[in-house]
Amino acid sequence: MVNTSEGGSSLFIVHDAPNDGSGGTVDLLLSLTGDSADVLFSDDGGEIVESPDNTFTASHNWGECCTDGGVIGTLEGNWSMLIDPNFISGIDSWQVTPASGSPIGLDMMRQVKLEPCEDEVEPLSKTIVDGPDIDQDGEVDAIIAVKQTQTTEYTWRISYNGPDGVDAEITDVAPAESVVLAINADPTSLPLGCGEATDFGDDSGVVDVYRGGKIGKNCHSSTGITWLPDSNQETLDVTVTMRESPGGGHKQPAFAPTSCGALYLNEGAVADLYDPATGEPAIDPDSEEPLGPLTSNQLCIAAVKNPTEFGFDADNDGDNLADHAEACVNEVRTNPCRADTDGDGINDDVDSCPVDYNSGIDTDLDGTDNICDTDDDGDGTPDEEDPCPLDPTDSCGT
Repeated sequence: MVNTSEGGSSLFIVHDAPNDGSGGTVDLLLSLTGDSADVLFSDDGGEIVESPDNTFTASHNWGECCTDGGVIGTLEGNWSMLIDPNFISGIDSWQVTPASGSPIGLDMMRQVKLEPCEDEVEPLSKTIVDGPDIDQDGEVDAIIAVKQTQTTEYTWRISYNGPDGVDAEITDVAPAESVVLAINADPTSLPLGCGEATDFGDDSGVVDVYRGGKIGKNCHSSTGITWLPDSNQETLDVTVTMRESPGGGHKQPAFAPTSCGALYLNEGAVADLYDPATGEPAIDPDSEEPLGPLTSNQLCIAAVKNPTEFGFDADNDGDNLADHAEACVNEVRTNPCRADTDGDGINDDVDSCPVDYNSGIDTDLDGTDNICDTDDDGDGTPDEEDPCPLDPTDSCGT
């Protein structure tokens, strides 16, 4: 069983081992319930046949030199497949190898039922659930224009699926570029002024919201959010709007973001876990290690000038690098508005050090200049730990 790039799974049937000196035959009946599948591949025509009732018959014969098999897929949604070995000759054992994990030995005379594995659920994660969709592709835009003349709203969701029997305190921060408008679609007492606080209580638990700064002053401060979920499986929605730029010189109102690069909607949420009986940090009884803290992902949007594309693959500056990856993902962050971030005449996609004009020395000749290389001499020891970062023999001090 393998996961496919388009989503879902496919079943690869492989019989025997190559060049083991024995041949064999197999007749299999595969009955599918739920969503459909197709015969994707068979190396001899007609050896896997699909029937209208969503059953497949697989008849394979192979010699001493070879293997045999085929592929059935893509299996998506709510499905299950029953494999019935009608007749087997020349095989000593058979197994299912999952998409991840070790092979599972099977009884050759018993039917086998395959079902999709449940998706692994992160204990703490964040997603954007509402925001602009200029290209109307059904997805919140990964790209936003700088210096917009009107504000833009986003709603992000914190999802907590923590361990049983522990209490959690989850904190998150909305940066100063944004203002919190609502918690779980409730705008009561929001937005907050400098130094103000409010709280909410509903089926999701208790939420405290606090905006930094001094009361009565112009507020250019971040907003802290503390959430005490009621159960181990909950979500919290936070709606924010982009703040008008406090800087002068704009001929008309300009809202964040006001420069190219990454616009972070929030920090990574952190969940501290506590033993409800003692109030002390929760401990895993098996490893005797603390269960927390848990940390989620950050949410990042790429800001560019005059975008014409808005998806995750958009490349508005034409440097063959996706704008969102340049601003939010890549280890070396480049300017999504400039094909040549450092202005050295080499485009970002081929520049070994795209953020430093003065690069050019490459000690280990690995294609990455020293100023951007974490191991300049290529000896396997990171520069910060290497006594001789420019000498792979580490004989510089002798």
